[in-house]
Amino acid sequence: MYFNAKLSALAGVVGAVQHSASASNSWAWADPLIGVRWEVPVLDRLSLDFRGNIGGFGASFDLIWGLVGDVKYWLPWTPWAVQPWLGIGYRAISFNRDFSGSNNIDLQFRGPTSGAGFVF
Repeated sequence: MYFNAKLSALAGVVGAVQHSASASNSWAWADPLIGVRWEVPVLDRLSLDFRGNIGGFGASFDLIWGLVGDVKYWLPWTPWAVQPWLGIGYRAISFNRDFSGSNNIDLQFRGPTSGAGFVF
């Protein structure tokens, strides 16, 4: 995974001297993950899909986890022998890492998802 953070600021009075400052940082890492996926058919064309993973284990991050819940609608036609689907759901991802000193990162992203795909 790759993160890049940039911050820029510009301050001043109209017609006077303006001051600016900027800072940026980026880092990349790879961590081991263990995951589970479970799909439950509800109706002929409707299914529930659950996914979860956990990782980090001190390799780069202390803890990484993610949870996804989707509802999939399997479309009734099969072009070129593939089965298309449409889905909506919700996802939560969390990262926790301690850097040297007092710097650390503790992020959590949550929100709705949507997608389309096919199985062949």
